[in-house]
Amino acid sequence: MDGRKRILICDDDDIIRMLLVDTLENPEWVVEEAIDGQEALEKLSNQNFDLVVIDYMMPYYTGINVIERLPLRIKENLSVIMLTAKSQKEDKDFATASGVTHFMQKPFSPSALYQLITSIFTK
Repeated sequence: MDGRKRILICDDDDIIRMLLVDTLENPEWVVEEAIDGQEALEKLSNQNFDLVVIDYMMPYYTGINVIERLPLRIKENLSVIMLTAKSQKEDKDFATASGVTHFMQKPFSPSALYQLITSIFTK
């Protein structure tokens, strides 16, 4: 390991993934991508990540399904930012109970996301 923070971006929308990768360009971070919930679950289960930015609604597994299926040993060391168009309190409560630590409403501000991740990594 080279000491850089590892981030997994998971969204089924190619344009949003591209935007996220471009937004999170930072020499102190390594950014990887997953195109759906199944790929995200595989990567999170087999590699070490510090943070995941994951869409709520995706094929195969939703972002919530992915987080719920992770073993506790992985969730304990993983910050989770959920990108979502869902804004109901019940949705957020359910996601928080599943292990989501932060929410970002779609459409989102790339600079606000960058600032949130920076603040997570400097804690």
